Amino acid sequence: MIDTDKYKGHTQGHWAITTRKGTWVVYTQHNGDVATMNDYEDAKLIAAAPKLLAEVERLRSDMAYCASLITCMVDMGDSLSLSVVREGMLDSIGMTVDEAMATTDLMGDEEE
Repeated sequence: MIDTDKYKGHTQGHWAITTRKGTWVVYTQHNGDVATMNDYEDAKLIAAAPKLLAEVERLRSDMAYCASLITCMVDMGDSLSLSVVREGMLDSIGMTVDEAMATTDLMGDEEE
Protein backbone atom coordinates (compact mmCIF):
# COMPACT_ATOMS: atom_id res chain seq x y z
CA MET A 1 0.00 0.00 0.00
CA ILE A 2 1.22 3.49 -0.79
CA ASP A 3 2.11 5.61 2.25
CA THR A 4 0.51 8.91 1.24
CA ASP A 5 2.06 10.62 4.29
CA LYS A 6 5.36 10.60 2.36
CA TYR A 7 3.89 13.22 0.05
CA LYS A 8 2.70 15.73 2.63
CA GLY A 9 4.02 19.19 1.86
CA HIS A 10 4.18 18.77 -1.92
CA THR A 11 3.67 21.87 -4.04
CA GLN A 12 -0.04 22.70 -4.02
CA GLY A 13 -2.04 24.08 -6.89
CA HIS A 14 -2.24 23.44 -10.58
CA TRP A 15 0.68 21.64 -12.23
CA ALA A 16 1.08 22.24 -15.96
CA ILE A 17 3.30 21.13 -18.85
CA THR A 18 5.20 23.20 -21.39
CA THR A 19 8.10 22.58 -23.72
CA ARG A 20 11.45 24.35 -23.70
CA LYS A 21 14.22 23.61 -26.17
CA GLY A 22 12.69 20.23 -27.06
CA THR A 23 12.28 19.13 -23.43
CA TRP A 24 9.01 18.77 -21.52
CA VAL A 25 8.84 20.81 -18.33
CA VAL A 26 6.33 20.28 -15.53
CA TYR A 27 5.85 23.49 -13.57
CA THR A 28 3.64 25.24 -11.02
CA GLN A 29 2.77 28.89 -10.69
CA HIS A 30 4.06 28.90 -7.12
CA ASN A 31 7.43 27.12 -7.33
CA GLY A 32 8.34 27.18 -11.00
CA ASP A 33 9.85 24.05 -12.56
CA VAL A 34 9.09 20.74 -10.84
CA ALA A 35 10.59 18.30 -13.33
CA THR A 36 12.17 18.18 -16.77
CA MET A 37 12.07 15.15 -19.07
CA ASN A 38 12.10 14.05 -22.68
CA ASP A 39 8.92 11.95 -22.64
CA TYR A 40 5.54 13.71 -22.89
CA GLU A 41 3.62 10.78 -21.37
CA ASP A 42 5.87 10.89 -18.29
CA ALA A 43 5.37 14.64 -18.06
CA LYS A 44 1.57 14.21 -18.15
CA LEU A 45 1.74 11.61 -15.37
CA ILE A 46 3.93 13.83 -13.18
CA ALA A 47 1.66 16.81 -13.77
CA ALA A 48 -1.34 14.69 -12.72
CA ALA A 49 0.35 13.48 -9.50
CA PRO A 50 -1.39 15.93 -7.12
CA LYS A 51 -4.81 14.99 -8.51
CA LEU A 52 -3.98 11.28 -8.35
CA LEU A 53 -2.84 11.64 -4.73
CA ALA A 54 -6.06 13.46 -3.82
CA GLU A 55 -8.11 10.70 -5.47
CA VAL A 56 -6.25 7.97 -3.54
CA GLU A 57 -6.92 9.82 -0.29
CA ARG A 58 -10.61 10.28 -1.18
CA LEU A 59 -11.05 6.61 -2.08
CA ARG A 60 -9.37 5.49 1.15
CA SER A 61 -11.73 7.71 3.10
CA ASP A 62 -14.71 6.21 1.26
CA MET A 63 -13.43 2.70 1.92
CA ALA A 64 -13.04 3.48 5.62
CA TYR A 65 -16.61 4.81 5.69
CA CYS A 66 -17.91 1.63 4.06
CA ALA A 67 -15.94 -0.56 6.46
CA SER A 68 -17.27 1.37 9.46
CA LEU A 69 -20.83 1.07 8.16
CA ILE A 70 -20.50 -2.70 7.86
CA THR A 71 -18.77 -2.97 11.25
CA CYS A 72 -21.56 -1.03 12.96
CA MET A 73 -24.20 -3.25 11.38
CA VAL A 74 -22.41 -6.41 12.47
CA ASP A 75 -21.75 -5.10 15.99
CA MET A 76 -25.34 -3.97 16.47
CA GLY A 77 -26.87 -7.07 14.92
CA ASP A 78 -28.84 -4.70 12.72
CA SER A 79 -31.20 -6.40 10.32
CA LEU A 80 -30.76 -3.64 7.72
CA SER A 81 -30.96 -5.20 4.29
CA LEU A 82 -27.82 -5.65 2.26
CA SER A 83 -29.37 -3.70 -0.60
CA VAL A 84 -29.53 -0.58 1.60
CA VAL A 85 -25.89 -1.08 2.61
CA ARG A 86 -24.94 -1.58 -1.03
CA GLU A 87 -26.73 1.64 -2.00
CA GLY A 88 -24.97 3.59 0.76
CA MET A 89 -21.56 2.23 -0.20
CA LEU A 90 -22.05 2.98 -3.87
CA ASP A 91 -23.40 6.44 -3.08
CA SER A 92 -20.22 7.18 -1.11
CA ILE A 93 -18.13 6.58 -4.24
CA GLY A 94 -20.62 8.22 -6.60
CA MET A 95 -21.73 5.11 -8.50
CA THR A 96 -25.03 3.49 -9.31
CA VAL A 97 -25.61 -0.25 -9.05
CA ASP A 98 -25.63 -0.51 -12.85
CA GLU A 99 -22.30 1.35 -13.12
CA ALA A 100 -20.74 -0.88 -10.47
CA MET A 101 -21.95 -4.03 -12.18
CA ALA A 102 -20.66 -2.78 -15.53
CA THR A 103 -17.17 -2.28 -14.11
CA THR A 104 -17.04 -5.49 -12.06
CA ASP A 105 -17.12 -8.88 -13.70
CA LEU A 106 -18.38 -11.00 -10.79
CA MET A 107 -19.82 -13.65 -13.06
CA GLY A 108 -16.99 -13.73 -15.59
CA ASP A 109 -15.87 -16.80 -17.50
CA GLU A 110 -13.32 -18.92 -15.69
CA GLU A 111 -10.06 -19.59 -17.47
CA GLU A 112 -9.69 -23.16 -18.59
